Amino acid sequence: MSGAQQSTGGAAAPPSPGRAELLAVILYNFLCAPICVGMFGAPILYVCSFPATIGGIIFGDRLHFPGWESRIIAWCGELLDRHILWFVGYIGSLFLVPIAIGTLLRLFGLARMAREAEAKYGWTLFDGRSPGRVPLLIWTGILAAPFVPTVVAAMAACAIAALAMTLIALYGFVEIGRLGGFRYLITRWAVRDGMRDALKRRHR
Repeated sequence: MSGAQQSTGGAAAPPSPGRAELLAVILYNFLCAPICVGMFGAPILYVCSFPATIGGIIFGDRLHFPGWESRIIAWCGELLDRHILWFVGYIGSLFLVPIAIGTLLRLFGLARMAREAEAKYGWTLFDGRSPGRVPLLIWTGILAAPFVPTVVAAMAACAIAALAMTLIALYGFVEIGRLGGFRYLITRWAVRDGMRDALKRRHR
């Protein structure tokens, strides 16, 4: 009975990871994080570049937006256009540097050891059970920080556009209400078109 309990307990409790496995997984995750940031950051910059530029122009108007918040958003919108070559080089380095370092460490069996440890203990890149998760999240946030100003400026531009469209829609509803509503407006258009057709037939 005791032997059965020992065998069951031994099967339920996996062996603790060694220092070499922990180090391999941490280094492998730290090399994979920049690639993930580049894969997500490059499309985000491409999508947000145009609205961010528009937001920089709008909030750069000191007459209508004189506050310090507007200056910050204007700076965020102009950052990508002024340093586009730096951003291209930075995104390229997010891919090339980890791949180069990973290729060198692959000679020492880092990738193989990390994959075996992840398969053995069920770890993933940003899993809560993965070793070094908090430093990995901090490292990822630092790498993604240059993308934040462009995203902020794009969101501000979209908010301004949504507000402008809402005001235009409200103004349109108010004007339609003053004219008597949709039914009156449609009837007015129908009568106008009918009278125009009648005058054309009369002239013929």
